[in-house]
Order: sequence, then C-alpha cells, then structure tokens
Amino acid sequence: MKFLKKLSVSILGGAILLGSAVPNAFAAEPTYAGLSPANETKIGTSAYFTKKLSWGGGSTNTYYVEYWNGITTSFYDPNANYYSAYDTSYYNKGSLSTKTWYTSLYVSNGTSDTASGSVTLKDR
Repeated sequence: MKFLKKLSVSILGGAILLGSAVPNAFAAEPTYAGLSPANETKIGTSAYFTKKLSWGGGSTNTYYVEYWNGITTSFYDPNANYYSAYDTSYYNKGSLSTKTWYTSLYVSNGTSDTASGSVTLKDR
C-alpha cells in the first residue's frame, strides 16, 4: 500500500511537471515583420513617404528591429519591447522620370523575418 502511494505521487508529480513544460516548449510562434503600405507610388520630383512598421511573434517580447528605407537605416531599435512604429522618409528622384527605392524591415526574436516593399516617384 505504501509503495502504491509513493508510485501514485511520483506519477502525478511527473505528469504535472511535464504538463507545465510542454505548453512553454511549443508556445513560441514565428517572428513576423510587416510594412504598410508595402509598395507606394507618388507623382512628383520629391515627396515624404510614411510606412507603418509592425512585428510580433517570437520567443520573448523584446525585438531587434531594423528598417532600411532604400537610402539608409532610418529606424533601428535593438531592444524594442513594443510592436509597431512609423517611419517617415524624404525621397527626391532628381531629373529622372521614375525612380524606385526598395525598402526592408528586418525583425529578430529567437527567429527572424524580413518584410520588403518599395517607394516610387514618377513624373506622370
């Protein structure tokens, strides 16, 4: 009887321990990155473009975030503990009839993701 009681307690304790560990092992969802609008076109020689940068998922609530606006890294936070930001950047195509800059948002948190987009200025 004493043996069965010890065995029951051991099995119950093991089940509780495993049960509490399993959800944590599979709880992390993949890190994701998003740009909105992803691709945007304006008419004119120069203009400001605003992108909403968003991210989430991963294994913790702290993210490494880097946004390339096609010219330079215009947004950078190696310890972001929030899930979105806005970036407004100025573009000038000069005398070209059309110019496109390719943008990217890189986010890392256990896993990583990259969102790509573009901004275009054109005459007509």
